[in-house]
Amino acid sequence: MIFSTVILAIIVVSLLWFLILQKLNHPGFSYFIVIAVGVALLYHGSVHSIYIGIEVMGLGCLVVWAKHQS
Repeated sequence: MIFSTVILAIIVVSLLWFLILQKLNHPGFSYFIVIAVGVALLYHGSVHSIYIGIEVMGLGCLVVWAKHQS
């Protein structure tokens, strides 16, 4: 189960990166968007979407942090 949810979380974060996060310069907006998408997945209801929401928040915040380090 963990690998299937991680793969879906990577796909969601990749879509967020290529569609939205890459264009934003302010890290606060990027963190807000990632956390909002993660919370939306948390409230979807199934166990898989809860895990995917947690992983999206973690991976997304890691990606935003890495982008703004350089």
